[in-house]
Amino acid sequence: VAMFVILVFYTLVLNYSLRAESSFYEGRIIGGTNAPDGAYPYQVSLQYSPFGPVCGGSIIGADCVVTAAHCVFGGNVSNFRILAGTNKLNVGGSIYGVKSYKIHPRYNTVNRSDDIAVIKTLTNITFNTKVQPIPLANCVPPAGTLCIVTGWGLNHTDGLTATNDLQQLNQTVVNFGDCAKNYSDSNIPLIERHICALASSGHGDCRGDSGGPFVCGGKLTGTVSFGSDDCAVGIPDVYAGVPFYINFINQACKS
Repeated sequence: VAMFVILVFYTLVLNYSLRAESSFYEGRIIGGTNAPDGAYPYQVSLQYSPFGPVCGGSIIGADCVVTAAHCVFGGNVSNFRILAGTNKLNVGGSIYGVKSYKIHPRYNTVNRSDDIAVIKTLTNITFNTKVQPIPLANCVPPAGTLCIVTGWGLNHTDGLTATNDLQQLNQTVVNFGDCAKNYSDSNIPLIERHICALASSGHGDCRGDSGGPFVCGGKLTGTVSFGSDDCAVGIPDVYAGVPFYINFINQACKS
């Protein structure tokens, strides 16, 4: 509960910027561009009343959304809302209440391992041209694969500049061993179920839109988890690897 209080506190004070109390951030996009309207119909904003947006997520079924475990950990289910069908946080789209959420049983709040969760909505999500589910990736893409990450929020390394428009950014998958070296001395070491990706310096995830989609080949391949506190400086961003959690996700969606 205390961790969630910290989460929503920073959301309020930093205009929905959610910052971890460690040497790591929870991702938002720096150096991206405004996403075309309707280009990412699976993208949702996870919101927590009365504070507003706290994380991102991905629609994978009529009543099922994937996000990061730390986005919902300790939160009151009745305070969560899902905003779908819009690129702008302040206009358009549809709001859905949340019936339940399930955090991966191995999720560790200290080292952020298995940082993935499934949200069930109170009512079915209405699909249209701007609201569609995304299929799950069943294998990890090789190093060098070009992928895309999307999200709202802080788009500048000052940690304060927010955007109302959905951002998009191309990233390239990084070899796990090479990525792990960047975090070997940290309190959040990488595990084999993480996937890493990198854009050029000055581009990358930064504080706040955790849980959002990392997509390769049109399939949900990861959810934004964490990265270096010095945003967009050439250190890979880290995602919970969706291919490692297929059974968990499918079972949680059916429950």
